[in-house]
Amino acid sequence: MADTYKSWEKELKEYENFLRFEKNLADNSVKSYMSDLGQLAKFAAERGISPIKITPEDIDCFIGSMPKCK
Repeated sequence: MADTYKSWEKELKEYENFLRFEKNLADNSVKSYMSDLGQLAKFAAERGISPIKITPEDIDCFIGSMPKCK
């Protein structure tokens, strides 16, 4: 899980920089995005899912729209 979460951390930091510097979003908006994505990263990492391997079904499971998830 540690290696998987590290790959998420790297991608999240890059996305945070994109939101701040390319999209020029307000701090509160960036914090909100990053909070949600941090929860997704934790969920995925606990299941051994890397950022490049996540599927729409994994995201559905994360948001609770599928009753039975791995």
